[in-house]
Amino acid sequence: MQAARVNRVYEAVKDLMNKEQKGFVTGRVFNSFAQIAQLNVFHEMFDDVITAKKLRAQGVDGSDGTSTYNEAIENLAFYKTEASVSNGALPADMYKLIGIRKTGSPTERTPFEIVRNNNDAAHILGSNLSTPTEAFPLAVVTNIVELFPTSISKAVMTYYRLPGSVNTDGTFSDLPPVVATKQDSYNNALVMNTGYRDFMIPRAYESELVYEIAKLIGVRLEDQGVTEFASQEEANR
Repeated sequence: MQAARVNRVYEAVKDLMNKEQKGFVTGRVFNSFAQIAQLNVFHEMFDDVITAKKLRAQGVDGSDGTSTYNEAIENLAFYKTEASVSNGALPADMYKLIGIRKTGSPTERTPFEIVRNNNDAAHILGSNLSTPTEAFPLAVVTNIVELFPTSISKAVMTYYRLPGSVNTDGTFSDLPPVVATKQDSYNNALVMNTGYRDFMIPRAYESELVYEIAKLIGVRLEDQGVTEFASQEEANR
């Protein structure tokens, strides 16, 4: 899936602010809001799944080629990742847990039952009927992960990761997205073709990034007009 291009979003934000006659947006100002805007859009993507799921339940979702729900799930696949875990800390970039399974061959990849609080875990571990086994393992996920039975030392966790950025070679980075600019002789900001990191957001959401950053700039300027203008432009899109 193609990522939203930081240079294109920056140019669109500049054009939007010029349209409102609110002056020049430097790369530094843009970068200070880029990750916040990205997280706002990232949360919006999960809201889109909930909305699409309701449409499907009402029988008004499209077919496979036009399904809003399928498209929303496909967009989230951008963030689906796996990591090896053992007893201890959760992955630092984890946003939402999908599941945990045992390592090994396909026939050995037994899914763990997952509980989210220590009270439920204590009840399960203290019962002779529900004590975890190799065939029916348990993972207690709070602010850490604990695997049971204790004979299992490692597992594979599948989760949605937090967005970072996309390097120029297409690899993912945990660093925030940034635009790289330089000033010309007329004090205009020119985007550079090196030194930037793209958003880790699907390209279909570029417009949302533009309007989110514009709204944040309006808040920084304490200019309600800019915020309202960006919101109205987004509504008219």
